[in-house]
Amino acid sequence: MENSTTIDLNPPMVAPANGGRKPVTNSEIKPTLQLVFPGLEKPVLDINELAENSNSHIFRGRAPYDGRHVGVVLKVLKYGERGDDSRRVEMFRRGAELHKKVSDHAARLGIPRVARVYDTGSLEGTYIAEEYFGMNRMDMHYILVEHVQGNEIEERLNSRDTPVEEKKSMLRQIAEGIMAAHDAGCVHRDIKPHNAVECPDEGIKLIDFGLAGSAGEITHEPAGTPLYLAPEGAIPGALDPRLDIFAFGVAAYEAVEGVHPYIAQPGEPPIGAIRNNRMRLPQSRGGLELGIANIAVVCLQKDPRRRYRDGHELLAAIDRL
Repeated sequence: MENSTTIDLNPPMVAPANGGRKPVTNSEIKPTLQLVFPGLEKPVLDINELAENSNSHIFRGRAPYDGRHVGVVLKVLKYGERGDDSRRVEMFRRGAELHKKVSDHAARLGIPRVARVYDTGSLEGTYIAEEYFGMNRMDMHYILVEHVQGNEIEERLNSRDTPVEEKKSMLRQIAEGIMAAHDAGCVHRDIKPHNAVECPDEGIKLIDFGLAGSAGEITHEPAGTPLYLAPEGAIPGALDPRLDIFAFGVAAYEAVEGVHPYIAQPGEPPIGAIRNNRMRLPQSRGGLELGIANIAVVCLQKDPRRRYRDGHELLAAIDRL
């Protein structure tokens, strides 16, 4: 069976209970979206919740896929709330397309470390665009992605009660996801524990490729979480996989040292501390913990040429521990 899917957002649907174009409460949102998967005849996705964040409207539900029912999330870009949204539209579209590219590549490699993307596209001319958002625009982009149900790893990764062997396993799984992204020509640009979710059956998966870009692409504005942003990430330039390596290094350092590798002075922003201050020397006493700290130190070099080049080199270093 092929792994691709198409989405049909135009079948007969149950209108919102309030009769308006935009739902008032989650309890009133009971439409049915038809999803057409290879080898299946008109399976149904029952949407049972609408949420939203600063960037997207979010529908959640379940659908049959590859012989089982999977949780899915339909994210639709918000439009028209901040004036000229052309840049946001382009970032959402590119992030969705790159996430799908990485997801498909990881599936071919047999690496379950990236949230699966089933489809991307535009809601132009669909029922959901008209009834739920009151507009019909070509730039109402969506991404249909696996609903990764699990626990964020930050607390367990940074806890002193977590055995170091488990921390190594968690970091290795993140590195596998980074390797898959880099192998597909993608730079995630927001690697951090918050964007890695641990699933009961499949281990850790990377999520949220909303800031992703293609390796070598010229960028003019910084993007990412300041505490995990490499010094060169704050200035215009070509996207390099070593941006993700630096961010991984921050996460690995915090996991074994319990603190951020760079000390900020009072009132100093995180990127200022990273660019201007010296790295704290690791205090790990030896063994596997020191090995992880040493890998973090390589990742955290301010000169990107002194870091691991990509996820492949990073993963190889972890496997040598």
